[in-house]
Amino acid sequence: MLATFADSFRDDCTTGAINDGTVPSFELYMNGETITMEGDFTQENIEKFFSTERFPLIDEIGPENYKLYMDRGLPITWLAIDADNQAAKDAMLVEAAKYKGELSVVWVDAVKFKQHVEGNLGIKSNPGVMIVRDSDNKKFKFEGDATNADELAAFFSGYADGSLAPFLKSQPVPENNDGDVTVIVGKNFEEVALNPNKHVLVEFYAPWCGHCKKLAPIWDELGAKFADDDRVTIAKVDATENDTQESVQGFPTIYYYGPDNASVKYEGGRELDNFTDYLEARLPAAETKDEL
Repeated sequence: MLATFADSFRDDCTTGAINDGTVPSFELYMNGETITMEGDFTQENIEKFFSTERFPLIDEIGPENYKLYMDRGLPITWLAIDADNQAAKDAMLVEAAKYKGELSVVWVDAVKFKQHVEGNLGIKSNPGVMIVRDSDNKKFKFEGDATNADELAAFFSGYADGSLAPFLKSQPVPENNDGDVTVIVGKNFEEVALNPNKHVLVEFYAPWCGHCKKLAPIWDELGAKFADDDRVTIAKVDATENDTQESVQGFPTIYYYGPDNASVKYEGGRELDNFTDYLEARLPAAETKDEL
């Protein structure tokens, strides 16, 4: 059991065994403190104990530990502040203690990492707070005073009991959206992409992306090709300005959404025939239209 743990976490800690004191027991020595695991001596409990206790209640996040927090698998509470804002850190520490093991709580330098804070997270205020849940790519934005204990407590309580509405970064829904390629924004993503009566192919793009610009005329051709097929929607979304259920890392990224609402990342070629063949293979064979 201990050997399995040692092998799994050999890059993260040094593991040893002694025959002294209460046996069996598991203790973590970190930053001059000894923390003893409670509960049954099982593989699951040992790994959960280590994964919880190795992280401070609140920690500064940066390039050196960013991946560690991403890989932890917990929703992340981002506190965007000036580095010397101790009042906001102290207020957040109170809430971090309440939700230990349920949330990762980090603070980020809002000046040094302004592009990430404002562009990726959507935090425009300083100090600002956002909970990001990777499991469904939903964000929960705090609108109050980050140094006010009561307001913070109410925010975290609302998140925990599910009464807090997600924050959605979205451009306005286009007034005229009848083109061959439907424009998706955060506010109409579910209506368009998750339409149970449609086969939907969505391009997630960035305005500055050269590969996206190269794909644009082909995507327009694809939209025109299926414009008269009421079973199909060809769509696009500016992923830098709109939140959706997908956590897109590169551009362009393409997803297919079928009538069962399952999302499938498209991994094929990027010529018109590739997209056409991909869609036609998913349409009911008996209904495939001759003109396609």
